Amino acid sequence: MLLNEVKKIEDDASKNELVKLESLLNGEVSVYPKSINAKNGVTFFIGKKGIEKYLYLISENGSTLFDEFEGEIIDSSDSKVKECPQVHANAVKLQEQFEFTKPILLGLDNSFGFGDRIGLANPAHLRSLEGSEFKPIVAQQSIRELTRTNRKPADVMDAAIWAVFQEGYKDGFGSDADHLKTKEDI
Repeated sequence: MLLNEVKKIEDDASKNELVKLESLLNGEVSVYPKSINAKNGVTFFIGKKGIEKYLYLISENGSTLFDEFEGEIIDSSDSKVKECPQVHANAVKLQEQFEFTKPILLGLDNSFGFGDRIGLANPAHLRSLEGSEFKPIVAQQSIRELTRTNRKPADVMDAAIWAVFQEGYKDGFGSDADHLKTKEDI
């Protein structure tokens, strides 16, 4: 049973290294174990198929939550499964379901700004803080950097949301924007 396999992966994982999910798409999907979260009868996780990462939703009987996320229903013998691309609309919906995917005010907490320039290093940045009292600022980029990398503020936030969910990071993260010069920048 698919949900039992996902639960076993979650229970057995000590690290967040990919684990092949044998009972979905002939083993084509590997799971980030720390990304496994359940809410309202739906199990959510980040999986990797080939070189692409997706958000997966699994439920025994389906759920109205499936309708809220963009994606494709996948055949499974015992569960309803939806494969959702990591796009902005799905990041917003994920934030509505999981409070830990929203940035918080860090105040005087010890923090460190990582400033992932292209949106791929955030998971490693979060892992680097394991066992530390520091809080990450993973959504951090200046308008100048955004212009040079042809990214938008939403791209930076989305990359942070997906990384926080993938890594199961629930200790709070910050965000900031530097060198804002116009109203449009805000």
